[in-house]
Amino acid sequence: MMLACLPFAVLLPLLPAMTSRAAEPAPAVAGPKDQRVAAAADAYGQARFAEAAVAFESLYRDYPDEPRFLFNAGASRYAAQHYAHAVVHFNEYTTRPDIQDSDRKDAQAQLDEARNRVASVQLTVRVPAGARDEVTFIVRRVGRGPHDQRPELQFAAAPVGDVATLSVQVEPGVWAVQLRGPAYTTTDQSFEVRGLGPQRLDLQLAQAGAQSSLQPSQGPRKTTPGGERRLAVSLGVTGGLTSVVGVAVLAAGLAKRRQLAVCNDDELVCQDNLSGALTVRDAGAATLGVGVGILAGGLVWLGRDPLARRKVWIGGSVVGGLATVGGVAGLVVASRAYNSANAARVTDWDAHYNGAGKAPVRGASAAILGLGLGLVTSSVTSLILQRRLTNPGLRALRIDGAASPWLTGVVVSGRF
Repeated sequence: MMLACLPFAVLLPLLPAMTSRAAEPAPAVAGPKDQRVAAAADAYGQARFAEAAVAFESLYRDYPDEPRFLFNAGASRYAAQHYAHAVVHFNEYTTRPDIQDSDRKDAQAQLDEARNRVASVQLTVRVPAGARDEVTFIVRRVGRGPHDQRPELQFAAAPVGDVATLSVQVEPGVWAVQLRGPAYTTTDQSFEVRGLGPQRLDLQLAQAGAQSSLQPSQGPRKTTPGGERRLAVSLGVTGGLTSVVGVAVLAAGLAKRRQLAVCNDDELVCQDNLSGALTVRDAGAATLGVGVGILAGGLVWLGRDPLARRKVWIGGSVVGGLATVGGVAGLVVASRAYNSANAARVTDWDAHYNGAGKAPVRGASAAILGLGLGLVTSSVTSLILQRRLTNPGLRALRIDGAASPWLTGVVVSGRF
């Protein structure tokens, strides 16, 4: 079946049932069957594909002997670009013994199209020696916001030896997997798929009552808690030293300016000296801001949740970018005002020194500019390091470390 025929694939089997429509469709709410079918079809017809998918999935749960609802749920998920869920639905549909060969062929065509848009991720779980209990995998897409909510995908695998293996097919994006079992301690992991190539994630389960962890597959280099602390220390030291230099330069500029409180020379010479002192002061303020920004980004490495760190760094990049733009704008405006005040020979030195000679906006703008540059530098650098160091062997898959799968991500343009 061609993808262009998806609306008909959904609506045509439902036409006999579309005798009434709900005024406000509520797909997940129980009601007369025909009314729910009509509401689901209406949602699909109005391109509210995620809503239609929820409605058809609800209908299939309540009427499991009607496979048309399963097919339509898969078609709706595909139209909503929820390809992993479409694969699951079409997989189940094609294995049902109570469907016609022509319908199975149509579903297989849809399944093949959905598989072209997902990556195969092999989840390998090491279980305690001698464990035989089945491992339950709960895979969930970390949504891009409150309107991108998708149901969990649940799978199970029995250990062979000391390893349970499952291959899941998911589209690129941030995902979370939770492992459960009656004899195991529940554990969870977040990961990101960045391409359609085959990928692998190695995990570990412990027996109930024992400490458990998930260990991502690693190359020669590994990101460990100690490694993260070293990164925090490295950025912290860099930020601290930069801040110290900034304080020293700022103090030198302020001291030089104080020496000019009384002009004992020609006013033009005093004006030039004051301008030089303010330049040194502003350079120190900017350097101090850079140091504080780098230090702030480095301290985030001390957080244990990689997804939370990623949120903070993305926020830091945004704030840093705004601060940089604001600092530049403030410097331009303040510098113009100061240059205008120095355009003519000063006749009242005290008034000039305590007025335009303070240039407080210029100093503050320099500090804000430095802070913005420091935040952007440390945040972007940390985002790149977390991606590369956590799993250098997989270009398309980043392991964020142990994290609750119920977090929602913050997504901005571009990915790190």
